Amino acid sequence: MHKYLFHWTCAACGTQNEMPLNKVQAAFFDCDKYKKKRSPCLKCGGLEDKASSSDLVKIDYELLKIWVRDEGAFFMSQDEELLIAEAHSSILFQFLNYPKILESKRLRLLEALMVRLTDKLTSDLEEAGEIARFLHSNRNAWDGVGEIWIYLQKRTRKALKAHKLAQ
Repeated sequence: MHKYLFHWTCAACGTQNEMPLNKVQAAFFDCDKYKKKRSPCLKCGGLEDKASSSDLVKIDYELLKIWVRDEGAFFMSQDEELLIAEAHSSILFQFLNYPKILESKRLRLLEALMVRLTDKLTSDLEEAGEIARFLHSNRNAWDGVGEIWIYLQKRTRKALKAHKLAQ
């Protein structure tokens, strides 16, 4: 069943074209890969586009199970943690201790939890507290990991203080 679409505008004639995608294809969408597979423009037969996009998929357990084991799988080429942070923390927690998780994916899940907490993506105080307690008790897994984390670490420490869990 296809309920997602890859959209592209023909560079030659401006026609809007679509290609159906299933959930997994849409979740791990690689525009360059699909440009090679897509049909020619419906109006003029052109293959070049001037713009393209695909529908976003809500991250769920099934998709994360694929993602955590595949180094080449990406939900987005950059800022992936922002999309993953939209998933409920209960799903993210399941995969942090998943035996087959790649370390790079574990760090991305930790980033997503930090974003979920610091950007207040949950209005559920119980969930926010659970995230804060988890991040506090697993601080060695994220504190000091890489230069790009410095800003997010500062924001997370501030959020932990708000939950009275900072040291």
